[in-house]
Order: sequence, then structure tokens, then C-alpha cells
Amino acid sequence: MKDLLKTTRGKFPNSEIFIAMIPISETLQIKNPREAYNLSQLNITISKIQIEGVKVLYTGNRDVMVFGRDGIHWSPKSAQFVLQRWYEQMDEIKQDFQQVRKSVRRK
Repeated sequence: MKDLLKTTRGKFPNSEIFIAMIPISETLQIKNPREAYNLSQLNITISKIQIEGVKVLYTGNRDVMVFGRDGIHWSPKSAQFVLQRWYEQMDEIKQDFQQVRKSVRRK
């Protein structure tokens, strides 16, 4: 994953790349522990990414997630919550970037 992100940054050096962590339901951990483990390892890998221009989007508290009837897949309410969290984080990053640009221009 790191090689892919570094290659992407090399091809698009002025871009910001966002990569999101995946919420994992407790039901998935019970019904399919191997898949839950794999997703957990993916989230750990994502959380450790420290590449310039690559930002990690955190989903937030799993307890507020509402999963579908099977207890595994996202419900529309979950998707709305996750997208709102990601949007808020991207907006914060954008504001931070604009402040940095302004301070660089002043110098």
C-alpha cells in the first residue's frame, strides 16, 4: 500500500490523497473473525501511513455506527455518518492548507 501511495504521489505531486479507515462491526468479528482481522490489519496499516500529501480519514466512534439487519454491512444511516465525518475532516485539512498558503505568500 505504501508503494502504491508513493507512486501515486510521484505521478500527481500536487495532489492530496485521502485514504479512509474502515469501520468493523462486532457482528463481523463474531461471524467472520478472519475477515474482521484482515480489515483490522488494513486499518492498522492505514493508521501508520506517514507520507507527505497523503491524509488518513478516521471514521470515528464505532458505537454510533448503525449496521444493517445482518449486523455487518453499513446501513444508509451509517454511510451518511461516515461520509459526514470524512467530509468534515477534508474540510479541516483544506482550511489548514489555505492558511499555510496564505502564510507562505506573505513571506
